[in-house]
Amino acid sequence: MKAHCASAVVMVPPDDFGFNEETAGDNAWQARPSLSQAAVREAARREFDVFASALEAHGIQVMRLEKDPESEVITPDAVFPNNWFSTTSEGTIVIFTAATPSRRSERR
Repeated sequence: MKAHCASAVVMVPPDDFGFNEETAGDNAWQARPSLSQAAVREAARREFDVFASALEAHGIQVMRLEKDPESEVITPDAVFPNNWFSTTSEGTIVIFTAATPSRRSERR
């Protein structure tokens, strides 16, 4: 078996990260935080920056899918792009339909 290691990853900055009322009903992993939205978002941003920097320090290219600065759409779950797209070793990108409007807004 041949070992594989990614030379690049896709990460979505947690610009709107937070509790999503729209998806909370059927998402067992989601719990209402005791911290404010601002505190959660700030902590997520720090964690994102530290992790992205650590990857880059080890030679991994980090491709950041930045939010359109003109967009007024709130996408609290956008940090989980694995829920709406995947790639193949041949270079194909497959985009999936998400169940809720806020999740559909992550695709662009």
